[in-house]
Amino acid sequence: MATKMLNIAGVLYEVKMVDGDYCGGNMGKSNFAEAKIFINKDMPLQVQENVLLHEILHICYRNGYLCKEDGEERVVEVLTNFLYPVLQEHPFDLLSAEN
Repeated sequence: MATKMLNIAGVLYEVKMVDGDYCGGNMGKSNFAEAKIFINKDMPLQVQENVLLHEILHICYRNGYLCKEDGEERVVEVLTNFLYPVLQEHPFDLLSAEN
């Protein structure tokens, strides 16, 4: 199984496919301290992709120091700056079948 790494704002996160029980009943989770993203491997691929994006956005929100009071333009700008490098490095291969 190939290890998938994802660079988010200069921090390499390992993307791990795990059994659903590992996520505590959730579809996925992020561990900021260990720089890991866990995705339930028992879901269809499109759901896995959606959950991966959800976890990436949690990381962007936290590392971009966003808060409820931030306006739409600030949120969009932070997310764009975090996600554009991710798209450049991994256009569509993060959840490929070799996981």
